[in-house]
Amino acid sequence: MEIYFSASLIGKEKYLKEYRTIINIVKRLKHKIFYEHIISRNWQEVEKLTKKQHEKDFQRTRNQIKNSDLMVIEATYPSIGVGHTMTIGLEMFKPTLVLYQESTNPHGLLIGDPNRLLTIKKYSLTNKKKLEQIIKIFGLSFKICVSI
Repeated sequence: MEIYFSASLIGKEKYLKEYRTIINIVKRLKHKIFYEHIISRNWQEVEKLTKKQHEKDFQRTRNQIKNSDLMVIEATYPSIGVGHTMTIGLEMFKPTLVLYQESTNPHGLLIGDPNRLLTIKKYSLTNKKKLEQIIKIFGLSFKICVSI
């Protein structure tokens, strides 16, 4: 399966280890994952982009989401851009797993959203095996839908 990963670029300064752990778990589960837009950039670079560059970035993002089977979001650090990305994916009927650290809480709108394609799970790096199980079960629960 192909998975689109998103997380806050500003949050990367604090949560890079978490982002890398999630990406590595997805790779270990033998899935292709789109993640370079998060790992290879920083928020300062993105703020300097021109309108044309932002438009190109937006189209690349839409295409990667469109070509993905699922989305995995690390949402510990709030981000309007990540929220917008989630909305794009959900509008394309992409099952979306939202992960957040046990020390935080997701926004109430996420908790209250009845969308069946939206799954919200707490995790901790102290239990990487449980995190891997969350990602694996999420992938398996939608694999049947994706392969039809």
